[in-house]
Amino acid sequence: MEPKAAQKADEVTPSRAQPATDTEESTIAQYVVEKYRFLLDDLRYLEATRVGQLQRALLAREQLAGESNTAARSDALARAESEIRGMLRPADYATYETLRESDLELYKLNEYAGGISNVAPLSEADRKAILKTKLAYKERFRQLLLDSGLQRGDLGAAEREYAYAIASRALQDYQRSYLQEVRQYLTSDEQYALLSNYESSEFNDELSRLRATAGVALQGGS
Repeated sequence: MEPKAAQKADEVTPSRAQPATDTEESTIAQYVVEKYRFLLDDLRYLEATRVGQLQRALLAREQLAGESNTAARSDALARAESEIRGMLRPADYATYETLRESDLELYKLNEYAGGISNVAPLSEADRKAILKTKLAYKERFRQLLLDSGLQRGDLGAAEREYAYAIASRALQDYQRSYLQEVRQYLTSDEQYALLSNYESSEFNDELSRLRATAGVALQGGS
């Protein structure tokens, strides 16, 4: 972890009164720094004390997100979300909302970066560009998928097949546009080829999920 990131992690690490608990919370704190690094690095308008307050709210949010869904947890999560919103400008809150759901993308990026580290290592700028670009296009795809109606339960067979056609085209556009845009950020053809190959399995899996959602109307179909 970079010194700056390590320092931020220390700001949200609890006291050492209970070693087992502290170790777990320290791990979550470090994950918070990594997950929200692109947001935290842009908050130059916040004083250091406010950044620390924001980090503690982010830590609380991530801890609550992993707990069982109870009324008390829901209330506490709502308070954490409200606190986070209150400290951020609208554009930065939009960035937060995107990063909030980025756990899978962050995991996959780390996996990809680790896999190519010996042959085509990624810089920090490469990683930031890949993650931001993918999250932006994924959000567009999610909205198009919602608009298609495929996830509704009241569609007839013909309607479901039509919705699947819309959603599958949106997925293809997502894959193509994401890879085209991210190409300009990568420093070598090898990095791009490896990323394209790595991502292909995820898009194939997503297409399979769309087919499964479409159900019997598409048995034996495309």
